[in-house]
Amino acid sequence: MKRIDIGNASFVKLISSGNIYVDKTKYIHDLLTDGGTYYFCSRPRRFGKSLVLHTLQAVFEGRRELFSGLHIYETNYDWHKHPVIRMDFSMALSDMPEAFVKWLGKTIVSASEELKVCLDPSDDYKSNFEELLKKGSKLEKIVLLIDEYDKPLIESIGNPGKTERIKGVMLHSDFPNSEVRESFASKLVFAYIGAAAERRFSPYQMLL
Repeated sequence: MKRIDIGNASFVKLISSGNIYVDKTKYIHDLLTDGGTYYFCSRPRRFGKSLVLHTLQAVFEGRRELFSGLHIYETNYDWHKHPVIRMDFSMALSDMPEAFVKWLGKTIVSASEELKVCLDPSDDYKSNFEELLKKGSKLEKIVLLIDEYDKPLIESIGNPGKTERIKGVMLHSDFPNSEVRESFASKLVFAYIGAAAERRFSPYQMLL
């Protein structure tokens, strides 16, 4: 008998372990074929946002065999492989803005290792993210998946000074100009950002 693995947000583990998976791949297929690039999903916690993100990762990695028996498996989706950058902000160290910056830098370097891209860990996170997109997209455009992007801000509620400093890091308003951001956007084929609460600033400004 299949069991319900409560709290498991890994699509690969759910399928590989033979656990119950409620097929949402019709909606994912619709998402991937409607011609859009940027998506922002704001839903309450425990709503399934992380599982959707992990499912998208498996799709973009071309792991069609995992989807046998599911809706998207029977479609004409091309299963073209793309390099995937996945960042989970629920793991961010956000006690202090400096710790958050350090975590962000390490996360970008870790993502570069997954894509076999060489970065200098001593460079700042903005420079390294630029290099990651530039080098990582040489063969194929990149997929960017960000989970719980608002967690560092939620944890700073009650400390206005800390909130503003972390917001400054996430938006990095000192980052160059719109031409640079457009250059980044040209290297992305798909971007999905999940969050538990809407904010008054655009999530797309975080790293682009």
